[in-house]
Amino acid sequence: MAWHCKPTGWGYAQGSVEADENALEICNILRARGWSDNAIAGVLGNMQHEGVMNPWQWEGDTPLASTDVWDIEHAAKGYGLTQFTPSGKYINSPYAQATAGYGPKFSDTQGSTLDGAAQVVFVDEHADYYPTSYFPISYAQFKVFTGTPAQAAEIWWRNYERSSAPTFPTIRATSADYYYNLITGSPYIDDDVPMYGFFLMKKRRRRGFYI
Repeated sequence: MAWHCKPTGWGYAQGSVEADENALEICNILRARGWSDNAIAGVLGNMQHEGVMNPWQWEGDTPLASTDVWDIEHAAKGYGLTQFTPSGKYINSPYAQATAGYGPKFSDTQGSTLDGAAQVVFVDEHADYYPTSYFPISYAQFKVFTGTPAQAAEIWWRNYERSSAPTFPTIRATSADYYYNLITGSPYIDDDVPMYGFFLMKKRRRRGFYI
């Protein structure tokens, strides 16, 4: 198994060999850092629809040049697995630059095939994740989340992606379920909460803490 990176083109479709192998690489890193499979699946479900499981993915499929210093730091143009926006959030971070494998792909510069690994470590250690009124749980709590993968996908979307859209795109929940099955070898079965919508309508005690 190895990282797959595409310099141009729209990443890797869910269910493709490349997307699956990248997802397993991401899982291995986060598991080793103490993440629950449920939380990992939630993040993967979002990555599928952000960076299309491609570490070198630029927003709009239009890579910036390494000389586009102002745009990298200021332009609302995403890069990478989680679509760091602006791209300089990751590219110019001294923490990212000091991480093994770091090497973004630019239009004029070849990237490192291990840049995905560096991005995942950066997200684990320096994500700008903030609890919201929707899900007032800390990043440390999220990393060990034991609710459903679908719930984890929405928490990540609300607290990390912080989309301006009012309604959670449930396709990300579907992708989270797919990736949970991939990384564990079996589908997620929730015997505790029969209806996902109930979780959204009412705060309740859920396996160890309130959300």
